[in-house]
Amino acid sequence: MTLRLYGLSHHTAPLEIRERLALDMEALPQAVERLRQQAGVAEALVLSTCNRFEIWMIAAGGEEPDPFAALEQARGHALPRELAAHCYERREREALRHIFRVCASLDSMLVGEPQILGQVKQAFQAARQAGGIGPHLELILERAFASAKRVRSDTTLVSASASLSHATIKIARGIFGQLEARAVLLLGTGKIGATAARDLRRHGAGRILLANRTAERALRLAQELEAEALPWEQWRAAAHQADIVVNSVPGSELQLERAQVEHWLRERRQRPVLLLDLAVPRAFENGINQLDQAFLYNLDDLQDAVAANQAERGRAAAKAEQLIEAEVEKFERRKQSRDMAPLLRALQAEAERLRQIELDRLRHKFGQLTPEQIALLDELTRGLMRKWLHRPLVELKIAASGIEGELLADFAQRLFGLSLPDAGEAATEISLSAASTASPGFEPDSTDSDLPAPPAPPAGARLVR
Repeated sequence: MTLRLYGLSHHTAPLEIRERLALDMEALPQAVERLRQQAGVAEALVLSTCNRFEIWMIAAGGEEPDPFAALEQARGHALPRELAAHCYERREREALRHIFRVCASLDSMLVGEPQILGQVKQAFQAARQAGGIGPHLELILERAFASAKRVRSDTTLVSASASLSHATIKIARGIFGQLEARAVLLLGTGKIGATAARDLRRHGAGRILLANRTAERALRLAQELEAEALPWEQWRAAAHQADIVVNSVPGSELQLERAQVEHWLRERRQRPVLLLDLAVPRAFENGINQLDQAFLYNLDDLQDAVAANQAERGRAAAKAEQLIEAEVEKFERRKQSRDMAPLLRALQAEAERLRQIELDRLRHKFGQLTPEQIALLDELTRGLMRKWLHRPLVELKIAASGIEGELLADFAQRLFGLSLPDAGEAATEISLSAASTASPGFEPDSTDSDLPAPPAPPAGARLVR
């Protein structure tokens, strides 16, 4: 079983290329069903967002699925071969790291954006609905989701945004706390002001008043924002009702003076007001910022906030990368421990086989034995084999968590002449105290007092219990 990943993203393909592959969420189960029809694909997931189209799959049975053919299979039709120049392929550990980073929003266009984790979870459910999720992808995604949750809780990556809009929200929350029921006055229909108003609405702002010199444009935007359109000449009289004033009208067309804001504050009984002057040239007088309970920000102020957020986001991203790398390493170590299980079973089975051969030979030499004698002989041989197996099993289990595990496992297999089952067979973890699957009741004895204790495991190693 090998983990394979193939696709493209904003890192490798422009929007016009990504648009040609995009699938609606409702189409994902069918894409997974098509993908699983390809030879060698045991498990599969299709992830389609505005910034990436990827297939995550488990290849099995010695087959090597053609990655581009798998991409076509998932998409449901032939694709131009030149598309392959925009694609990338990851295998095993690199694929694992990529999945963990995608879920943690470290591979997003805007690092730290929170939407991607929800999109991966939806793709996971779609793949499960189509029968594409088996034990391998189930375990990988379970750990990737848990790691993404750790990134959110242990770092500030998600909260450290890098856009003017998010800087606006952060400033507004710093002044008012929650934005629910806060009233907004939007002056002008410029793009930057309209975007700020949309985000304020999305984050809980209540009533929105809108004024623009051109009534038709005001009505059109007011309908979109579910706002109240005011005649342009009435906005000053209504401004005291707003907790947040967002302006995108240039200073050459509008001027707001300190005296006017003083009047508003008296009408508001000194409740705070946030004024965002997003126009170039500026329209709001600098002296407004000297008033108690009046908070004035212009584009330069917001850019400074964005720069501070970018620095914070950089630090958070570095910490998140370290966390994800540690999680990938932990997953790989656990995987190595599970992969040691067939060797441990084979070693126990070989010891039991030899014990039974010797028991049969001794019974013929001793002649007729009583049931009590047979039980004592059985107990003696079991005890000897437990003592003999104890140290090798302990050392192999410890080595499985370290980089020397593969070498030691290969050496043990040759040293004891063991034949292992196919890699696709059961790979469940074996506890040192669990009974051997080869012979019920036969187990390594970890309590023998006359055996020297095994050396302490190397740093970072642990026994699987």
